[in-house]
Amino acid sequence: KEYKKIQVSEVSKEAMEKIKKSYGAYTIKEAYRASDGEYKLVLSKDGVDLTATFTSAGDLIKIY
Repeated sequence: KEYKKIQVSEVSKEAMEKIKKSYGAYTIKEAYRASDGEYKLVLSKDGVDLTATFTSAGDLIKIY
């Protein structure tokens, strides 16, 4: 699946609200979106980065 880099502000409001509920302590460093609307986000907390994919609605798919 191919993801295209987007601005963090381009993540849909609905998805962002769900993501913030679970990952509010994390800073979103980078955001990518696939053609099907799926998001891949690089989250950072205490100097540790993790990459996670989310559905277009903001539900977690997988953490890498």
